[in-house]
Amino acid sequence: MCYGCVVHTSNSPDTDEQRIASALIAVMTGLKVQMSRAGHDFAPAFVLYRVAEQEPVRVSDLAVCCGLDPSTVSRHVKTLEDQQFVARTVDPEDRRASRVGLTDGGRAYIATLTTARAQLLSDALADWPVDDRRQFLRLTQRLAASLAQPPISTSSEPS
Repeated sequence: MCYGCVVHTSNSPDTDEQRIASALIAVMTGLKVQMSRAGHDFAPAFVLYRVAEQEPVRVSDLAVCCGLDPSTVSRHVKTLEDQQFVARTVDPEDRRASRVGLTDGGRAYIATLTTARAQLLSDALADWPVDDRRQFLRLTQRLAASLAQPPISTSSEPS
């Protein structure tokens, strides 16, 4: 089993940005592996969180919010419906369409996921000094806010 996998390429310099990207991939991989071991599938849970933020929401809008293909989101919504975590209702603006919202079971499952993820992080950070935890939180929130903004440069080519 791969824990903390870091991808390096010999063709590119090892910049701070590349090391940060590799570290973030390793963190997400670790969270996904640990949550999976606890019986929680990452992809449907990701969609479930987006439903909670947007409900009631059309699947097409949910796909945009998730940055995923509509057919992929539809498949996850179907899984979540089968688990009774979400339910469809008729869209009042277009009766041919439906909207997805959380059920009480979905809200309870989000609470379970939130508790499990918090415990996992608490265990991982147990030996970190409080100041390090707070600095990590501050910097992570800052990165999240920066990533939520439109990109400054649209060029994919290095300058």
